[in-house]
Amino acid sequence: ENIAYDYNSQMVKSNNDWNTADGQQMLWDNARTPVTVVAYAPYISEASLDTPLAINIQSNQTTEENVIASDFLLTKSIVDPKQDLTADGRLKVTLDHAMSKLIIKITVNGTTDAAMNKLGDMAINGAVVNGVCDLSATVPMVVPAPDAVVATVAPYKGAESCECILPPQKIAEGFSVNFSYDGKLYIWTAKEAIELEKGVEHTLTLNVNTTVRL
Repeated sequence: ENIAYDYNSQMVKSNNDWNTADGQQMLWDNARTPVTVVAYAPYISEASLDTPLAINIQSNQTTEENVIASDFLLTKSIVDPKQDLTADGRLKVTLDHAMSKLIIKITVNGTTDAAMNKLGDMAINGAVVNGVCDLSATVPMVVPAPDAVVATVAPYKGAESCECILPPQKIAEGFSVNFSYDGKLYIWTAKEAIELEKGVEHTLTLNVNTTVRL
């Protein structure tokens, strides 16, 4: 609330210590004035409380790096310098996941975990990838951007499952997953609305039935 103690700085870590990227020292009146602290990662240049932040995930998340780059961590809290600092006078900031994680597991004939070397390309369809976050809100959260359109996301394939980061959203219809397994194409389509919540790992288990004969 006091412009004399108003900062918007990128923080960088060096030798297990966090400091401002430009070396600016951030001060506040520690005698009486609580301050509002907003922190998020990754850093987005020219961000402010006046304009909603654009949060866009990677549509290609086939690498761990792209999964991490799609995540968004956030916190907003009131800090009282008289009681909320560490013993050495530092500000403790804990960031929470503002996005949703979708984990897709494949089973075979309902009992056996899929052999991941037989799993080919996978595509997740029907979710939006563009979000916004209003940092001026009492409780900031990522929501789909007003002009967001549905997209296709390629997830990361791990040792036991596939996963991707998506903005929190409710998908009324059109959500589907298609993938190939052992050379055959499979498509799963949701029959009801799908809700992806912030900070939640949602697991979707899809079964490949190899015993069916047409």
